[in-house]
Amino acid sequence: MGVPFPRNPGQNSRLADEVRGARVGNAMLPFLMLWIGQAPVNPPDYKAVPLSGGFVRIETSEYTIEVPKSWQVTNSTRFGQREVIGSEGRMTAMTAPGAGRQGWDRLYRTSLYFIQRDTPGRPTPYKLTKTKQGYEAATFSLLDDDGFARERYVILRAADDDILALSIKIPGKKKESELLPVFDRLVSTATLR
Repeated sequence: MGVPFPRNPGQNSRLADEVRGARVGNAMLPFLMLWIGQAPVNPPDYKAVPLSGGFVRIETSEYTIEVPKSWQVTNSTRFGQREVIGSEGRMTAMTAPGAGRQGWDRLYRTSLYFIQRDTPGRPTPYKLTKTKQGYEAATFSLLDDDGFARERYVILRAADDDILALSIKIPGKKKESELLPVFDRLVSTATLR
């Protein structure tokens, strides 16, 4: 049933101090803030460098990408995933150190396993290409029921076999002409460190 909260200050004062004190209070602060509707604010784990034309360069310890200035960039998750969220679309960047040693077939199958857990669709075969920065890359898409490539993926592989997986979700055919140039810039400017 638990330990009852002490009724007078002298009774079991160590427990009372821990319940009232910083150790428990600080550990519970993020949960309390979420409960009352305020998310805790973490400083960005990246540097945003303003560029001309309404873009910013996002510099992280693993890679650099360019995204629209008006889009929100999240901190990286513990799995190396970062979201870039616009009013009409969503892009993702995810790193995997050394994963390129698997080979393209296995990288493709592993990617599809995780993608199709969350999103139904028909994958296209991957195509090997080179990016403007000289990285070997595999590109593929996930088609919806109408055959539209609603999600597009590019996996970059560096010489040391680290990979950077980039993707975009396009809400519909009408937004494709607006969002594809943004994704193309993300891919063409991406560099691994």
